[in-house]
Amino acid sequence: METKYIIKGIWDDQEVYYVETDYNNTFFNIPVIRLSTTLCEAKIFNTIDEVEEAYNGVSHVNFKIYPICPLCQKEYDGHPAISRKDNKTEICPDCGIKEALIIFYNNKKTTSS
Repeated sequence: METKYIIKGIWDDQEVYYVETDYNNTFFNIPVIRLSTTLCEAKIFNTIDEVEEAYNGVSHVNFKIYPICPLCQKEYDGHPAISRKDNKTEICPDCGIKEALIIFYNNKKTTSS
């Protein structure tokens, strides 16, 4: 499991995702940034270095880098949880709670049998 990343922000009072920078299409010599309102069209970055490079090209204060949870495939904000499956993969807090509850339930079930 590896954490992937997206760029998300607010444009015209709407939540949008970064899709690509179109260097062939410019506006006053500035490349056009393509955006989408859906996560499924967003550019998914495999490493933090890749997403930071693209983010520097976006250079808009309303945009931020978000990790995508490798378990539920949703972006999240804030501190990640560490997966109990390998003790190293960062996952979203919700999936971290789910993993903890499953382990707690399974331990409780085996001790009460």
